[in-house]
Amino acid sequence: MDILWWRKTKSADTRAPHGAQPDDLMGSITAILYLTRPEHCRGGIALLRHKDGLSSRMRNKKDEEIWKRDMNLPEQREVEHMCAMKSNKICIYDGSQWHRDEPIGGFGYSSANGRPVLATFFE
Repeated sequence: MDILWWRKTKSADTRAPHGAQPDDLMGSITAILYLTRPEHCRGGIALLRHKDGLSSRMRNKKDEEIWKRDMNLPEQREVEHMCAMKSNKICIYDGSQWHRDEPIGGFGYSSANGRPVLATFFE
């Protein structure tokens, strides 16, 4: 299987732009379908809570400042729930929920050994 949108330039030093993010700008509900080959499945989507209790939609400027400051600091987050990766499994969650891919830093360098998914967003 070759996923056309897979970034062919991915390398060991490629990282996601942020460790924790909400999807509410794209939709109120997020659905992630794991297209990962069964032998490569590990990790998943971690639904997060900030150690100060923040877990969903940013309500004010202070919440936004906390998110910007701590989005790449995994030690500032606690996992509320883990949607484990399994080939052809779909994970559906509130788009305002902060989440991150697990394992942190990802794995693989192509659609053959990486983490291809189909991400969709709904209202």
